[in-house]
Amino acid sequence: MASRRNRWTIIAILVSAAAAGELHADVTAGDVKITPAARGSLRVIAKHDPAIVASAVLRAYDGKGKQDIKLTPVKSFGPAGDGNSVSYTAQGLPLTVKLELTPQGRCVVWRVTCRNAGKEQMWLELGPEIQVRSRDGITIFDGWEDVRNPAEFLPPKARKYPTGRVLFPVSCAWNSKAAVGIGLDAGELVSYFRHTYEPRGAGAGTLSCQVRIVVDPGKEEQVRFIVAAAPGEWGKFEIFEAYYESFPSFFVPHPDVDPRLSLGDSMQNAWPQPTNTAPHANMQESCRRGYAGWSWCYAPFRRTGEILCRPELWDYKFFRAPVRHWALPRDEFVAWRDRSFANVKKAGLADLFYVDAVWCEEALVKERYSDSLITGPDASVLRGATAGCDVELNVFPLNTSFGRQYEQDTATIVKELDPAGFALDCAGNTWRYVGPALPTLPSRAWDETVGVYCGVEIGVAKYMDFVHTLKRADGSTVGMYPNVESGGPYAVFFRADATMLEGTPWHMERTHADRMRWKLGSKSLVWHATWRLDELFDESKITDPRKLKDIIHGLSDFTLLQSLR
Repeated sequence: MASRRNRWTIIAILVSAAAAGELHADVTAGDVKITPAARGSLRVIAKHDPAIVASAVLRAYDGKGKQDIKLTPVKSFGPAGDGNSVSYTAQGLPLTVKLELTPQGRCVVWRVTCRNAGKEQMWLELGPEIQVRSRDGITIFDGWEDVRNPAEFLPPKARKYPTGRVLFPVSCAWNSKAAVGIGLDAGELVSYFRHTYEPRGAGAGTLSCQVRIVVDPGKEEQVRFIVAAAPGEWGKFEIFEAYYESFPSFFVPHPDVDPRLSLGDSMQNAWPQPTNTAPHANMQESCRRGYAGWSWCYAPFRRTGEILCRPELWDYKFFRAPVRHWALPRDEFVAWRDRSFANVKKAGLADLFYVDAVWCEEALVKERYSDSLITGPDASVLRGATAGCDVELNVFPLNTSFGRQYEQDTATIVKELDPAGFALDCAGNTWRYVGPALPTLPSRAWDETVGVYCGVEIGVAKYMDFVHTLKRADGSTVGMYPNVESGGPYAVFFRADATMLEGTPWHMERTHADRMRWKLGSKSLVWHATWRLDELFDESKITDPRKLKDIIHGLSDFTLLQSLR
């Protein structure tokens, strides 16, 4: 890794006073001030410890030519709204780069625009870098975990999630006085990013964030990064707070969604409901005692990818024979579904229509949506998963035939059933799409394995954005409630109105939820499980009801403690 790192040329934001000309005013946001310097770099000043950052620079790399890019400033720092801007040409490449610095809350945004004036597609990797130092030692957060005074390159190759997308999109360095952070604008969608830290002696090193982009001939692409500073007392959490305050809309529920989405799960008390009888009489009381606000209305369809249950698509070759309500004739199933959603509403719960927008039944996708298939090394198959009767293939839900149909069907469901929101399952994947729709897609990246691709999380994020444009009968906004693992993409967490932790307090590691919590800000993270109490004790062997009551109370206390840790 170090040898590849040495191939980079560090590109100074300014090269000399003569080339730069007159410097514009400082850019200040919160506790950070960025000052254009006359000798080749930006000076980043952290209010609480001005010495913690030595300088800030931009670097660039040509993925096709496998070499660093030398940028030459052709237009110096000057006014750009309320910030600074500078333009560059690239030696040997028909590429121009513009950097704009603007304040955003407590962060300074680095807006980098790359324009390809040539005839060939460009593969670029670029991003800001800061030199950090501290005499009393330094701690690094690389988007996944903290490392005190790291002596080796971060992140280590042995980590379960070694690359970006699943990391927190900001890395940090801090000492007892101050913290600094570098990363992505919260609204930025990218298919590849990574944080790195390279030690350069005791208490010093290089902290950077790099993004890979693809720029077509005659086109331009833009990426937004951030730099922030804060007190050092609470380490990375100080930077998190600055980040949340700078981009608040990503860390609170979407305006006007049903507030019950921030409450607890009804834990199958309200769904699925019997096919031939009324809901059990204690359903509403059970939900009330569990402080439930919503119901995860699982698989209200039979064929994965076909949520409307169209008559002509109802019968097909099953992987396994349908059971329970999925075995009903189509008209009876639809009547059961309508009745079940109405009963969830009557119980006082927010009804969440279950969708898994990245899977489709095999015959359906091959017959109607073949352009949507994930192919190559990331192609996957599920057997008997959703409704239990399908073979499912993974698909890409943006600018494809499947994606367009799924959005139309989602809007139809809102008109017909008026759900409070959608329960989005399987939302933590990071497959690479390389299919026919690729040239039309935003946020493309590249690698040496598949070439140009778009991460499936881009499609999922755009689907979530689409759902938030839909309105219910009362004028409120339709909510999004994804199921995302701790290794899931930040873009999905940022667009959720709340999300779930699928597990119990006594089966999950203490730190499992932390990385989910960081990405959610103040939005709810809710236990989603049936508690599995039978694995903890045998109720039939407890003869004293007082003892059973004590056990339940103890587990309740433990759940609260695990939730508040």
